[in-house]
Amino acid sequence: MKKSAIAGTLLAALALAGCSDSSGEPTTIFEEVSPDPTTTDPTDNPSEEPTEDPTESPTGDPSENPTTVPPEQGTTPVEFDTDAELPPSPETGVTLTWTVPGETFHIYTRGSSTEGCYPVPTEAWTDGETIELTFDPANAGLNCTTDIVTYGWEVTWDVPIEVDGEIEVTLTDVLGMGQTLSAILPAEPGAPVA
Repeated sequence: MKKSAIAGTLLAALALAGCSDSSGEPTTIFEEVSPDPTTTDPTDNPSEEPTEDPTESPTGDPSENPTTVPPEQGTTPVEFDTDAELPPSPETGVTLTWTVPGETFHIYTRGSSTEGCYPVPTEAWTDGETIELTFDPANAGLNCTTDIVTYGWEVTWDVPIEVDGEIEVTLTDVLGMGQTLSAILPAEPGAPVA
């Protein structure tokens, strides 16, 4: 018991010695800091009023914050009946056109009237700058009729994206075999580019 009391006394003495300098005076751990004379308290001058109300909240207007990053978003294209006579691109077989720029666009493909004999867009994704479309390609093993029909799908974003020019669109698996192709969605509505 005496050994533990002696050890405790030694530890206390060492701790106290650490709090004083070599002269035996206590060492100041905290220093008093006076305020910087170049800064003032807004309540010092009652004639100055704040320039903006701190209770105001942003309205969500993109012009208020020009560095707003558009959200990444995805959706499923919805098929619609069409009698459009748009020639598909020889490279991709797909025609794209805005109906409401930044919000809604149409995807057109052509193929046989036999189910499974034409590519079907299954997913659309955007980061606000580019668009990616994933397709279920035509089934090469089917016996397809030789009539050619235009098919259409509509994509509507939950949050519209900014359109200030053409948008690059990546088409995945439109021709099958996991192949990725590129297409352009023009800035103007109703101006399909294949």
